[in-house]
Amino acid sequence: MSNFDDLFKKYKEITGLPDEEILKLIESKKKDLGYLVNDDVALRLVAKENAINLYDSSPEKPSLKIDDLVPGLSNVSLKAKISRIGDLREFKKKDGGLGKVLRVRIADDTGICNLVLWDEKTELISGIYEGCNIAITAAYTKTGLNGLEVHIGQKGKLEVLPEFSNPIKGRIMRVFDPIDFITSDGRRGRVVAFVVKCEKQQKVLVWNPSDQLLSKLKAGAAVEIFGGMTKKDFNGETELHINNENGVRIDLDDVNELHERRVTRLFEIKDEDPDLVVEGIIENDPDLATTQAGKQYCRILLRDQETVIPVVFWNDKAVKIKQSARPGMVLRIDGCSARYGPNGLELSVNRWSKIKLG
Repeated sequence: MSNFDDLFKKYKEITGLPDEEILKLIESKKKDLGYLVNDDVALRLVAKENAINLYDSSPEKPSLKIDDLVPGLSNVSLKAKISRIGDLREFKKKDGGLGKVLRVRIADDTGICNLVLWDEKTELISGIYEGCNIAITAAYTKTGLNGLEVHIGQKGKLEVLPEFSNPIKGRIMRVFDPIDFITSDGRRGRVVAFVVKCEKQQKVLVWNPSDQLLSKLKAGAAVEIFGGMTKKDFNGETELHINNENGVRIDLDDVNELHERRVTRLFEIKDEDPDLVVEGIIENDPDLATTQAGKQYCRILLRDQETVIPVVFWNDKAVKIKQSARPGMVLRIDGCSARYGPNGLELSVNRWSKIKLG
């Protein structure tokens, strides 16, 4: 039962009120809310306030849609999908205590809005991940800085609807080095990437991973990934972005030993060879420089028996090589590419390349 006529008929059967009286209740509720809701929503709110269940085929309370919501509603039930989980922020309250607030972006087939959790209610987000479907009860609505917000009340609940979950299950094939960065507002961040083999190979990026998650990322381990959002990288390849690591579940009791990727000898390298693994001896002291665009780079010479080839590192990896590399050290690079530069064939180390100095 979902349309207004069916709901109206059901309300009349339960209450025994005449049509005119029910219409007055609906009009009164619409007036109370500034005529921001339609007849259908007003009738459902009237029924809820009078503890009348119009959905007797299910024990659930009527669930509103995001498009139904207006400021000033109370005891709201809502089903939605989590599209983004923000950062937990702490602040000092007027009484000197420590407060917490967490904003979550939620969506359904009618719209999007923010879900706001305060203090101990922020713990409700534990085990929740982007892309999962949730059920919210005992919430209220108000106008926030960015429009309509849904707040969970003292008796409110937030639960995952597991029947809608469709995780990616596979095995970690490769793990890349984490990348540290600074956001436009000056905050420090980190991202780590790994490749999962399921029906096909999928690159996964986890933003701001904990040290605990980083320690679990091991090639060969079984993994389940819930939620996330897909984006295209610069080469048009699909990446799965995870903004909350609760959506990544790694089983370290189920780890397969994987064959190491083949090391390409330097004399075998040709122009435009992608995703190479190379190993050699560093021939010179690393030289750190900056381009006119402000990007840092570092160039070294790598020797493999009789073959020597220049290797170029960029940004954070350039700094790492400058600080740590010395002539005579063994260097292994997993994930570099070959190209012709101003001085002939050279290797380029990208942001996801894994570097090991020995």
